[in-house]
Amino acid sequence: MDYLQNVRMILTEEVHTVSNTATMETNRAALEESIFGQTGANNEVATTRYSPVPSGWTGNTSSKVSRLGTNSGHNIGPNVLQKVMAGDKISASVQYYYSAVPGGNNTVWYLPCWVAW
Repeated sequence: MDYLQNVRMILTEEVHTVSNTATMETNRAALEESIFGQTGANNEVATTRYSPVPSGWTGNTSSKVSRLGTNSGHNIGPNVLQKVMAGDKISASVQYYYSAVPGGNNTVWYLPCWVAW
């Protein structure tokens, strides 16, 4: 407050743009492991990094991928928590590949995505 007991504020139209990419490449390991996972031995980037890339995935140019699923023993891969505010716009994408439908009773394949506000 100022000397007249008025509340003062500065209103701006400041813009911040953030872009994060988890390439899974070992030459970016130090950066990506600090952004996309918890610290220590349970880091999701380090524990799910897998090579070689599946041969059927012709659209992927990386030499490493994040391998998830029951057979790999990891169900949570690289992740990040971002602060968002009213009016923010979010754009996200995921590239994925699977070679065959696993056995069992589940015949529905989906990629869950949650955004909390």
